[in-house]
Amino acid sequence: MQDATKPTARTVMDLCEPIAVLPSQYVDASSHRCRPEMQLVAAILEDALSCIAHYANIRSGRRRRDFLDAYHWVWKDQRDWPFAFSTVCELLGLEPSAVRQFVQRLVDTDADGAAGASERTQERQPDS
Repeated sequence: MQDATKPTARTVMDLCEPIAVLPSQYVDASSHRCRPEMQLVAAILEDALSCIAHYANIRSGRRRRDFLDAYHWVWKDQRDWPFAFSTVCELLGLEPSAVRQFVQRLVDTDADGAAGASERTQERQPDS
């Protein structure tokens, strides 16, 4: 027969369970992404992707530096600061390698488009 005064595993576990959960303690996935901190994290990634998409064909000046900064940030594999690319992706629930593949396709497509545009421009120029 079991001693009634000796606590069982179930009663000890009952002591660890909260009686109530405060709204601030409950975080569902949708509200987590709407918090201001997460909006900042998303804005950082969005800005980098925008610089890469819009400035890939720029060859000099400030916009070229913006492109290079964003591109190098994406490919730098570090996690030692809160706004490192890998950390940002993980906070947003994104796989860093998948985002990198997307970025590379953006750059490759833009490079192909620039080469095609250059060829089309040369085709349209009248012979001298």
